[in-house]
Amino acid sequence: MAKLSEMKSESRVDWLSLFLQALLALGGTVSIFILSGAGPKWLLLYVLILGAAGSLFVLGRHETVKSVLLIGIGFSLIINPHKSFGPLDLEHFGGVHGFFVSLTDLTMFCLIALNLAWYYRHSDLRMTRPPAAMIVALGCYLLAMLLSLLGAHNHILALGQIFFELKCILFFLLMGFWLVPAGDERVQVFILMLGGVILGVLVETAVAVCEFKGWLPANFSMLGIQAGGYMETLGPYATKRVGGTYRHPNYLAVPMAVLLPVLAAMFLAFKDKLKVVSGVTVLCLVLTLVLTLSRAGFAAAVAIMLIFILLALWHQIGRKVLKRNLAIIILIAIVLSGALSFYAEPIYLKLFKSDPLNIQSRIDLNEMAMEMIIAHPILGVGINNYTTVGKGFSFFYMYEAAFNLPPVVHNIYLLIASEIGLPGLLFFLWFVVLVFRQGLRGLRMIRDELTGLLLCGFTAGLVGYLLADMWAIGLRKLEIGYLFWWHAGMILFLVNSTQAKLVSQEADK
Repeated sequence: MAKLSEMKSESRVDWLSLFLQALLALGGTVSIFILSGAGPKWLLLYVLILGAAGSLFVLGRHETVKSVLLIGIGFSLIINPHKSFGPLDLEHFGGVHGFFVSLTDLTMFCLIALNLAWYYRHSDLRMTRPPAAMIVALGCYLLAMLLSLLGAHNHILALGQIFFELKCILFFLLMGFWLVPAGDERVQVFILMLGGVILGVLVETAVAVCEFKGWLPANFSMLGIQAGGYMETLGPYATKRVGGTYRHPNYLAVPMAVLLPVLAAMFLAFKDKLKVVSGVTVLCLVLTLVLTLSRAGFAAAVAIMLIFILLALWHQIGRKVLKRNLAIIILIAIVLSGALSFYAEPIYLKLFKSDPLNIQSRIDLNEMAMEMIIAHPILGVGINNYTTVGKGFSFFYMYEAAFNLPPVVHNIYLLIASEIGLPGLLFFLWFVVLVFRQGLRGLRMIRDELTGLLLCGFTAGLVGYLLADMWAIGLRKLEIGYLFWWHAGMILFLVNSTQAKLVSQEADK
């Protein structure tokens, strides 16, 4: 009887803890809306979302609900409305649009509720603690963003970007450390998310092809999802570039490039139907990437595929799989080369005949960013305040008059350093290095073919974001930002889930 009473007491403590967490989440949400000046309509919507999360907690016993949400996470990373709803409509070229809830946010919040349900009811969820160095890196990165508020001219814009970054970091922690199931369920969780990604890529390719062929109406919009690209003069020709649901070719090119090694790993590791599906998706990625005519995307794709091959050759299992699929790889390479030859002229013109004014303007923007960094090296000019403060520096009005756009540097490193200072940039890069190092360490202990190849693909793909953003600021965009933090989380997911499995096997012995 005493033991039973003790178990009931523990159960009450668990539910009390859960109630306190929910109360804290509700209080934090209300505080954010009060501080941002939102009206009661938006506050009510957020409370309704929390209520829906509570309902999902009750439904947490049903595996189907969790499966749908995992697929939804993957799909939302590729097909993501610009924003679902939010209290403020802050248009800003250099960052996010302020406070909003996207499709990814909705699935993430619901998944957190379900994870809590499974943790309290089944205790089969392993909430791994992040390494101390990673906590320090993320904490210092957030601190740099908060300190940049001291010099920010527009605090609402800055808070909007910080709000977005906080959601991204929460997403990373959820994927990498709080979504690590025991046993072989990790494979199921991973396949469901990648299934959603594959579905999103196939839809994105269909939209890109329709856009290229001119089959979409002028103001195409479906549930807040829009598609858009533009015509560009390359040499003597006007050439169409597609942007898909990312609305800009250079932004669409990033996910198509960084996901190439991941889907290639699936193609190499799987058999039968899954091999065909992942192979078709790889071809769709390449097709969409080519239609963007993004030089940064091309360079990133080539570089990360070389890194993926090197990592696979370095891993014993990777060498075995590459050897087994060598004939298929050669055949695909020949088919792709033949297919790309039909589009060789636009690619050549983009690489060698683009308007030189475009390159020169980016050089001038880099110099403008360097002026900001020299003037504010420690705290920066305020996160998401680059264009607001830029009026006090050279080249601003010239660029605005020439392109009818506020000048934003096309280099993520210079943008971060100018907005939150050089220390903030170093903390961010330190975090990325720690994630990459975790990937390499994981490869040394993984002996499972699928997990090993996927870790090679994700670790190689992580470099692609950094390469592409040497000429862009994709990490500050809603769609690419979420994808980057999910990508980093998946590396930790693979490593932590493998460690959990090894610990479980040792315990059984």
